[in-house]
Amino acid sequence: SWAPGDRWTAERWDDYQPRSEPSSALAGNHTVYLDSMEWIEIPDLASRVAALAVGQVDALDEFKADFAPQILDNPDLNLFINTPGNGTSVWLNHVKPPFNDIRARRAVQLAYPTAKALTAAVGDPAYWTLCTNYIACNTRWDTDAGSEGHYNMQDVEAAKALIVEAGFVGFKVRVMQPLDMPVLPDLAAVTAEILEEIGFEVDLQPMDWATLGTRRADPELWEAFHTWSGTGRVLGPLLNTSLQKDGWFNKYQDTSGKMSELMAAYASAGSPEEQFSVWEQINAFAYEDIPIVRIGDFYPPLASRKEVKGWNPIPFPVMWGTWLER
Repeated sequence: SWAPGDRWTAERWDDYQPRSEPSSALAGNHTVYLDSMEWIEIPDLASRVAALAVGQVDALDEFKADFAPQILDNPDLNLFINTPGNGTSVWLNHVKPPFNDIRARRAVQLAYPTAKALTAAVGDPAYWTLCTNYIACNTRWDTDAGSEGHYNMQDVEAAKALIVEAGFVGFKVRVMQPLDMPVLPDLAAVTAEILEEIGFEVDLQPMDWATLGTRRADPELWEAFHTWSGTGRVLGPLLNTSLQKDGWFNKYQDTSGKMSELMAAYASAGSPEEQFSVWEQINAFAYEDIPIVRIGDFYPPLASRKEVKGWNPIPFPVMWGTWLER
């Protein structure tokens, strides 16, 4: 059952027959030992950690890394680090001004202070990294193709000149800021600050994640927002919807058609080596056409009480193979 804004509850289906292979992330054996499970919505991040510490909940999904020392200092708790983690970017609305104009997108890319944004949003540098790769860093897809002169430049003056050239000085930009999520509110605040600095009028709009999801579906209601791409992105560029024409998040337009051609070339590649060669071209073209403004990767912590056994929440906080020992 699901009570929106409160919790959803799942009960074990005893007729389910798991596969016999060893469990491996989302594949293999999915034996369920728990009779039931509740995912409870606790919007305040500090309250989530406090609930775990006193035993009101047994495990925590992603939370801000600032709370990790509290988990490590508590002998009753376990800390897990999600690797290869999540990739985060600025998603810009491609179907209307100003960001249907490549000059406006390039201005944001040129000015963006990636380290400042990740420090504000994540905190401890042990939990984030600058990453020029449009899939993920520290994976078989590692490349910095196309990033030179485009990533982490922090060239505010060049960005201002582009906004003047494009005629967008004072143009109103709405940045959606979901306050009930970790990481994203602070990213939105930094983005609003840099957009204002390069010449836009910024309307930073606080809301919850459900409202953001609803508004995002209507391109008339927003110009910029943030989210992250999870571990599934490391499987390959065809699963990175932000690089696809008419992508789900921001309707990337691929006006030249080149990105679609490269994706087709990747899909028909005859070997892993050929795939990687095409991927480098995709990464380079992404820096040229800017489907999204790449920020970097972060490694969100997860936690549980010590009596939670068998839980391996990487890459997703799934609960098969998990039991409580009380």
